[in-house]
Amino acid sequence: MLKPDSAILTLQNGLGNEQRLAELFGEQRVLGGIAFVCINRTGPGQISHMDHGLIRLGEYRGRPSERAQWLADLFSASNVPCSVLDSLAAGRWEKLIWNVPFNGLGALLDYSTDLLLERAGDLVRQLMREVIDAAAALEIDFDPTIIEEKMRHTLSMGAYKTSMQIDRQMRRPMEIEAIIAAPCPRRPARVLQPPGWKCFISCFWRSIHDKRKRLPS
Repeated sequence: MLKPDSAILTLQNGLGNEQRLAELFGEQRVLGGIAFVCINRTGPGQISHMDHGLIRLGEYRGRPSERAQWLADLFSASNVPCSVLDSLAAGRWEKLIWNVPFNGLGALLDYSTDLLLERAGDLVRQLMREVIDAAAALEIDFDPTIIEEKMRHTLSMGAYKTSMQIDRQMRRPMEIEAIIAAPCPRRPARVLQPPGWKCFISCFWRSIHDKRKRLPS
């Protein structure tokens, strides 16, 4: 099915997706995208769209390209707002600033986004700061004000259940490695291991991989 000039675009959360595709098909084919949208799968071929709805995409290797812009224009022409990223890596880490606390804690505590804001706001902010620090160790820098910006954007979502929260409720596989484990620094020589994130991962694995445990009430 692939031709010499075929492109592969992956719209998945977390880290490592583009790398795996590049190993299989060559990095010159691969683009990655980040979806900023609140949707839930409610049945086969059915989704519920609650808020937001845009895509940002970019080349796995290299700067913005003509094909990336062509793909973005294709989405935009289909009423899906889409733009091209200067840096796909920076875009991935920006999404992780939100995904690590809200997807992770949503699944661990069985809290929708409104309850996380109300009952676990300090922990959400701590995890966001640790994600920012991890990105900085890779020379990807964010202004700390992005934390409150993400918190404000989350307010409009209402009682949104993240994909990982629903996957856990439905006993489906979750994106634990891509969203929670892979981004977490493992080498203290590069960056101090974040205490909140490290404890979070430990609790996550104990809770979720012990199939005898019930969801928190």
